[in-house]
Amino acid sequence: MTEEQEAAYVQAMATCAMVDAMGMQAANAQRAIRGESMAYTDTDFFGLVEKYGIGHNSVLSLFHATSGTPDCASEKPKLYSGILR
Repeated sequence: MTEEQEAAYVQAMATCAMVDAMGMQAANAQRAIRGESMAYTDTDFFGLVEKYGIGHNSVLSLFHATSGTPDCASEKPKLYSGILR
């Protein structure tokens, strides 16, 4: 994938996570109105980050894997043409 395609993919996954979170929030609101316990907890909401692979390390791994850039943990960032890589 090109850098633009990688960015578009991450944005699409973030959008999917947001749609799921909005549905979960709506379900919780409906249950609250009916006096029922919540269907989704903070663990469920945070789980969306893992489900869609949009956490910090997941996104960096995607970008580094396709660009050939070393893992950020193994090498200090370098400055090329004013852009941190």
